[in-house]
Amino acid sequence: EMIIQRVQRGRVAANIKISEQEIENYLNSEEGKSRLAEQYNVQQILLSIKSGASTEEITLVEKKGLEIIERHKNGESFEKLAATYSSDQNALEGGKLGWRRVSELPTLFASEVEDMKVGDISKLIRSGAGMHIIRLAEKKGDVVKYEDQTLVRHILVQTSEIRSENQTKSLINEVYERLIGGEEFKQLARQYSEDPGSKMEGGDLGWSRVGAFDPVFESVMNEIKKGEIS
Repeated sequence: EMIIQRVQRGRVAANIKISEQEIENYLNSEEGKSRLAEQYNVQQILLSIKSGASTEEITLVEKKGLEIIERHKNGESFEKLAATYSSDQNALEGGKLGWRRVSELPTLFASEVEDMKVGDISKLIRSGAGMHIIRLAEKKGDVVKYEDQTLVRHILVQTSEIRSENQTKSLINEVYERLIGGEEFKQLARQYSEDPGSKMEGGDLGWSRVGAFDPVFESVMNEIKKGEIS
């Protein structure tokens, strides 16, 4: 029963056709924009400032923050600096906040992180909790990739102990002439092809990416136009 369900799902999927306009509409929809929105893997070091702190105390925290920034720029690990100095609950995890969209970041962080490159560290950011230093560890999203795929059928005949190379060439030439004469590719593939994986599917190899086949096979495939026979 499970095998039958898989086959049925495969047949349904093969018959689903999505137009370029439908793709474009989805990319421009709110759901599409949300799914493809840039995401940021951010780390932070929080230097707490207690309520009612004096100007002198705030200055000392600021001095410590600038020192941490300089130490990181000189090669010290942000993770170790976070574990040593940060008051944030994620300090021992290197200050990691995890993957967030801009809308999921505190406003003070969002305005900084959008202009940062991966590996960058921010200036000191002041909030009601204290002084923050953030680092952009990774970034992903906001990329739509299109790739060329090819749907191709083939008929494979091979030499064997009972069929010489000349006989094999003669057979494939005969099949070719019948195709040129108008016979259906699927039927001839089922009758003559020796590829067990595609024979009963009429020689159908399914949709394939660039580089999926032997270079010689792929080169010939790319030279012919839709509906042509090599």
